[in-house]
Amino acid sequence: MSTPFDDFRNHHKGIAAELEAMEKTVESLTPQNMKAKAGELGHIVHFLLDDLTPHAQAEEGVLYPPAEGLIKAHGKATAPLEMEHRTLESLISQFHDLAESLPISDAQTLRRLQQVARQISFLVHLHIEKEEQIVLPLLEKYLSPAEQQGIMHRMHGHG
Repeated sequence: MSTPFDDFRNHHKGIAAELEAMEKTVESLTPQNMKAKAGELGHIVHFLLDDLTPHAQAEEGVLYPPAEGLIKAHGKATAPLEMEHRTLESLISQFHDLAESLPISDAQTLRRLQQVARQISFLVHLHIEKEEQIVLPLLEKYLSPAEQQGIMHRMHGHG
């Protein structure tokens, strides 16, 4: 069943394809081929500035405001953080599988291991930033020190 948001989802698929192409282009760069790849780099910059940036701005200005109230009424505010945990679990599993195949003799497997490591690092840094700038300040502001201590006690497996 189609919805008015199908075009939005298709645009996200296009963004994902552009990002994948960007990664491949950037990973293929060498000091020797930079001039030859100038057109590809120009395309990437154009995509980032003229497609991805306005898309993000439109999401914040148009999509998120009505979603905010619906999430408060019907959703779960921490769902995106939990979704990141599921993604992290998948990436860790991929990294483990690739690392188990050591020594890696083919360049493609090695590049995939490096890519997964970068994805893990990026995701964890972004996730930590969200927790430290959004979650922890809310807990510190609205929970008593005893409640905060109880959370930390349970976080470390003591309850």
